[in-house]
Amino acid sequence: MKQKPRIDAVIVVEGRDDTIRLRTFFDVDTIETNGSALTNATIETIRQVQKERRVIVLTDPDYAGEKIRTKLSQALPEIEHAFVLRDDAHDHRGKIGVEAASAAALQHALGHVQTAQAAVETFSWQAMIDFGLVGNKQRRRFVAERLHLGEVNAKQCFKRLNMFGVSEDAVADVLKEWNE
Repeated sequence: MKQKPRIDAVIVVEGRDDTIRLRTFFDVDTIETNGSALTNATIETIRQVQKERRVIVLTDPDYAGEKIRTKLSQALPEIEHAFVLRDDAHDHRGKIGVEAASAAALQHALGHVQTAQAAVETFSWQAMIDFGLVGNKQRRRFVAERLHLGEVNAKQCFKRLNMFGVSEDAVADVLKEWNE
């Protein structure tokens, strides 16, 4: 029997089905938030685990997943983030989320982990406009996929570019690919 790859970090997921899906492909430890019912006790558990191990948030690419991610980011600014894309996280029944993601999509997400930077603006709103990231969903999605920002609207894109310390030059380099 082939041994599953070990993930040394603890992965924060929304629920039991997400844990089951990850354990199908990986030897991994998880903490479940019980969906959007994320409690202060769970946040404290994550805080304690973070003292000993890396902790990566991997929530569904939907409103509830984003809400959980935001709450965790506010409470634990050093937490790491992995994003599975909506297109890569659905099954034949129409279910969208980590529990429906393929092994390749999960491996890709966990291979491109982002860590929040100090609160310094590296990317301006004017640059968002200048680069055509406001009002052009396809262009914004292209940038978000290349920079591993997850599913984002314009406001989320702006916040994540700054949260992860992405420079305007880095976005300009990505957009060179768009123009090819």
